[in-house]
Amino acid sequence: MDLLRKLLLAVEESPKAALQRMPAFEGFTEDIIAEHTRLAFDAGLLEGASLKLLKGPPQFANISLTWSGHEFLEKTRDPEIWEKTKTAAGKVGSFSLPLIMEVAAGYMKAKAAALGIPIL
Repeated sequence: MDLLRKLLLAVEESPKAALQRMPAFEGFTEDIIAEHTRLAFDAGLLEGASLKLLKGPPQFANISLTWSGHEFLEKTRDPEIWEKTKTAAGKVGSFSLPLIMEVAAGYMKAKAAALGIPIL
């Protein structure tokens, strides 16, 4: 999930409307990054062009966030909320995307309530 979040943040931070190719992240192979990119496409978090090659990992271009990708980032943007979310999901024993988003939303609501912002 950390790599997924890093990938989405890199796409969001791209100076152009979309990344022209997959970013590189220290500690992750090109194959692992490609697999997480594919999973983000499958989950509806990212969109763009995908090209399967005869050898090596698939290549992606014109990568941009979908509405769901923006929602994921808004729920997990705060580093404190992200760390709490990962810890809570780890206690449950699951890192499914829907669980991560629900837990993060819960922490967002709790933070808003602590700031005196009413959440209905």
